[in-house]
Amino acid sequence: MAQKVFDQLAFRERTRREVLQKSDLMPSLPDLVMKILSLLNDGSADLSEFENLLRRDTTLVARMLRVVNSPFYGMARQITSIKEAVLVLGFRSLRGLVLAASTAPYLEQDFACYGFEGKGLWTHSLAVASGARTLSK
Repeated sequence: MAQKVFDQLAFRERTRREVLQKSDLMPSLPDLVMKILSLLNDGSADLSEFENLLRRDTTLVARMLRVVNSPFYGMARQITSIKEAVLVLGFRSLRGLVLAASTAPYLEQDFACYGFEGKGLWTHSLAVASGARTLSK
């Protein structure tokens, strides 16, 4: 019994060290993402400021337009402008989209130290976020 407890504690300590070592490998969020998040937190920013920032990242704009034009939003017409997309999404959904788009490439790596392979950590993160959102309502 004591050996089993010791083995579990040793495993936890090895895992903790491995996670701490790998946490330094995670890059910080890009400056553009930080500026967008800052604007979202500001509350007094206008749509043209978002448009000017978002225009710099065509991949993010394409993803945003794909989301707002999906059946989920049920728009009667195709949304083609950044301003319209921001209005349809709203600030909360835009924040989630920006964070998801900017962190996905890092979380889709192999994080065996967390007990996940391939996109396992990304999938787990999405499930936890979804659960947290449901609990907060």
